[in-house]
Amino acid sequence: MANNDNVSVTLVSQPFILSFPEIVEPKAYKPKGATEPKGGPEYSFEAISEPDDLTAWDIFDQEKGDFIKGDVQKRIVKLAREKWGADYNVVDAVKTKDLGWPFKSGDQKADDKGSKAEHYRGKKSWRAHAKPVINGRINKPSLYESVDSGKLIKLMRSTEAGKARIDELFYGGAICTAEVSAVALETPQGKFVTLYFNSLVFERDGERLGGGSKIEKLRGVEGGSTDYDPTKNMGDGADSLDDEIPFD
Repeated sequence: MANNDNVSVTLVSQPFILSFPEIVEPKAYKPKGATEPKGGPEYSFEAISEPDDLTAWDIFDQEKGDFIKGDVQKRIVKLAREKWGADYNVVDAVKTKDLGWPFKSGDQKADDKGSKAEHYRGKKSWRAHAKPVINGRINKPSLYESVDSGKLIKLMRSTEAGKARIDELFYGGAICTAEVSAVALETPQGKFVTLYFNSLVFERDGERLGGGSKIEKLRGVEGGSTDYDPTKNMGDGADSLDDEIPFD
């Protein structure tokens, strides 16, 4: 029987390429061609991941009470079935767009958008946004800078110095990690597995992409591509995800 309540799991990503960060001030998302924003202002970012990295996220295990390494896409297939029943066909639902799936084909994006999106080629893209309000208060996901072999410094949006440091570090192309909550939910618009981000960590510099933040646009940063070689696609072995979700 399907679960009528939202179900979720906490995840910590492998390093990814940051793109389109909106993390200093929340911004309302307006779909292309729309006249009005879709929902209220929210903090958000897009991530570009190596496909193999998706098999090695840290996933919180309720039984062990700790994080274990695992395949994030397999885990959220399980999450969808916890929500909509053990027989729920995730593959068909994603293919027919009856289920919103957070991970997208980088190859498809590169094909659709042309040369300006070649840095997506061979990758997986995904978007995370913050819950606008938690317990009646505006939700502001934490931002950190990784220093000294993994020690974290918390960055403050409340000061001009903090905002400047955030803009300096979190540009399109920076290498980051994030803690996110994958949530299976159903709304009048349909069924979704959504990624809400709880915190974002700047890990190290990467090759800048065009259009990553307001300060980049003001300074006229040129577009570029990453220096990461595309990895091979998932294999066809017994533990392949091909039977669970579509890989376009």
